[in-house]
Amino acid sequence: MPDRSGQFRQCVICGKTYDAGKLAGKSGILPKYCSQKCRQVKHTATHRNYVRNNSKSVNRSKRDWQARVWGCSKVDDNEAHKTEVFAIEKILPLLGLTEPFHVAALHRWFPFDIIATDKNHERVLIDVTTGLHKGGPQHKRAVEIAKALMMPSYVLFVKPDFTAYQLRQQRTDQKGIMVHLDKLLSVL
Repeated sequence: MPDRSGQFRQCVICGKTYDAGKLAGKSGILPKYCSQKCRQVKHTATHRNYVRNNSKSVNRSKRDWQARVWGCSKVDDNEAHKTEVFAIEKILPLLGLTEPFHVAALHRWFPFDIIATDKNHERVLIDVTTGLHKGGPQHKRAVEIAKALMMPSYVLFVKPDFTAYQLRQQRTDQKGIMVHLDKLLSVL
């Protein structure tokens, strides 16, 4: 392959002049960008525009992916109650949490579903969900209440088919919390 150095171009992102011949790969195609960073800026902007212009299909494919990986969670009080009872009976003993108190059975709008005692004999607040993510105003309110009560708070993610779960601690500086699909624990 012939040496193509000395073919200068101007980067379309930052405007810097660079030797395109030196950056050409084995294919011999001259790059449009002076660096990987400028190339990434362009691709990120292109992707952002695609998502903005095709938001319905992007959101649909995201929902389809979530349904395949996680399952469909229903926004239903009866389904939520079943999940909380399942968590109290099956999952909390696996995690070593004792003395569960089902707060949601008494007050549906309290931001936590269960109060339990952990291995260190400390009371903890637990929010049970079948969703993939917890965030928004309710999450912010829950974090503020846990902070005011000086109690650690957790989100217990339970798969809608009750086959796996994950317990994650909420930090006061987080805007939201999401399940890590690679760290799910199986319910035996």
